[in-house]
Amino acid sequence: MAETAEGKGTDAGAEGGDKGTSVLAPFLGFVGEYKNLLAMMVGIGATSAVVSMGTSLGPPWPSYPAVATLSGVASMVLLAFTFVSWRRIGQAAYLRRMRIAAGLVVAFGIAYFFLWAALLFGTAKGNVVGGYAVLEPVREVMKTDHLTLEQVLASAGYDPDSVWTHQSLVVSRVLLLAAWVGFFCCVSAVLTTLLLALEDRKSSGGEMGWGEGPEKRT
Repeated sequence: MAETAEGKGTDAGAEGGDKGTSVLAPFLGFVGEYKNLLAMMVGIGATSAVVSMGTSLGPPWPSYPAVATLSGVASMVLLAFTFVSWRRIGQAAYLRRMRIAAGLVVAFGIAYFFLWAALLFGTAKGNVVGGYAVLEPVREVMKTDHLTLEQVLASAGYDPDSVWTHQSLVVSRVLLLAAWVGFFCCVSAVLTTLLLALEDRKSSGGEMGWGEGPEKRT
């Protein structure tokens, strides 16, 4: 009887261990299969956060932490969507989409630095996003006293709402933020497409080069 009870206890323990393993098996399998994707998602999110908060290159509006969070989340969402939607589409399709994404990276990068140079004003309190249309009283003062925008902004206590119209400030801030987020989203699209292309090439035996594989679906 004691041996029987001991055997049952051992079987129950083994069954419990199997249940615990089976519960974690799907998650562990997902992590093992998509560890490159997960590492890339974490890396892109961390990169956008470091660049936004650790340098003066990121948009200061609405705030550096908010910009870092928004760009990181948007990049990871696009990365996951691309990974799910673009699997097994063929090497030719991968190459075409990578070229498009890389072109958008360059376009968003140029647009962002153009806006950054045109709209950002460095102050003692940090960067301030300016508008494209100054208030009428400010224009009169600049014309009468021959002041520059930097001088007017300093005399206004670095308050952009006291220098530019509200509409121009909203447009400038949104354009700057959109260019920044778009840049990181396109970078994530390029990296995901590259990862998928390499995975597809490996699964096909590595025999097909860029643009040589059959396009399975678009």
